[in-house]
Amino acid sequence: VPAHSSTTLTLQLQASPTSHSTTTDLPSTAPTVHVWDKECPACALHKPPRPRLFVEKRFDGLGASMTQVLGGMTIAARTGLTFGGAVGKPHKSHSTDIGKLGARFLGVEDIERIFVSSAPHIDAKFDTIDALDRASTK
Repeated sequence: VPAHSSTTLTLQLQASPTSHSTTTDLPSTAPTVHVWDKECPACALHKPPRPRLFVEKRFDGLGASMTQVLGGMTIAARTGLTFGGAVGKPHKSHSTDIGKLGARFLGVEDIERIFVSSAPHIDAKFDTIDALDRASTK
């Protein structure tokens, strides 16, 4: 996803599943290793523990939904984070279960590893990749 894309992109960062921080700075590490690492190698290209990056799920077709997921994975890889998933309720488009087919496309059995139905606690939100980059260099 380009930094100045017209696509709406909200990047949500979770330092750890038990974190309750309200900071907007980018946390440097997370205290736990996530199960994502084994089932979705593309989600965790950096050695754990790493903060998890979530993107908002799109609610149109498979192509747009997967573009959002792959964009999130790319941003996570580039910034040293773990991809946590796309947050949003399951949906169908053209009679196709987008989550099921998208997870299958990535070789992931558990849909919740990629399409997270409810948001975990989020420590920081960024509306642009530039804002995430600025926070990560602090």
